[in-house]
Amino acid sequence: MELTYLDESGDDGICIGSSPLFVLAGISLQGADWRRMRAAVTELRAKWELKWGLPREVELHTRALLLGKRPYSEMGIRREATPSVLADLSDLFSCGGLQASAFICGKQSKPEGILRDTLSNLVVGNQGAYRLYLSDRGRVPAMRRIMLMDNLSDYAVETMVELDSSKSCFIQLADAVATAAHITWSGRLGLPSHSRLRPEDRAAVVALTEGPNRKCFLVRP
Repeated sequence: MELTYLDESGDDGICIGSSPLFVLAGISLQGADWRRMRAAVTELRAKWELKWGLPREVELHTRALLLGKRPYSEMGIRREATPSVLADLSDLFSCGGLQASAFICGKQSKPEGILRDTLSNLVVGNQGAYRLYLSDRGRVPAMRRIMLMDNLSDYAVETMVELDSSKSCFIQLADAVATAAHITWSGRLGLPSHSRLRPEDRAAVVALTEGPNRKCFLVRP
């Protein structure tokens, strides 16, 4: 069985103040590799705690880390930690065992169906495998409805399994990829992004979306 952990960046709303892009990312691995890959992430967390003072039990929120926001600002985590953490994640993907995909959806051409378009592209792209989908609380009920209404559940063992992201290192990895894809594609499409990002952080973000076992797909601009 294959496992795919989902997380998103941005929002799927269309009202004033909504993000110009919505990104849904998936981290996939074989069930037989789950224990090995979890151990690899645990080893990274131990390294970050020792080197940067980033506690291994604290949930990894990549956007907050990039922008120096809480809880990291309160921990005194130096900004130099950010590109190093992202580089370690890039190396993790390059070693094999994990596959990352991000589906980017703009809101200019068609404002409706944003979550449906990203989720359907992700699931249909994974067809042919005996797969279990897992995601954080929040959009799980909406994703379940979409999978049932659009017959996407034919490609899944369950419509969607809900997890607590603070307890799932792989959902936290999906958050990292979604955040990186959001920032990278905002730049490519000429959309506003975070002006507070340092050049070295932006370069590390782009690198996380490129390389072995990582793919990004623009669903619509």
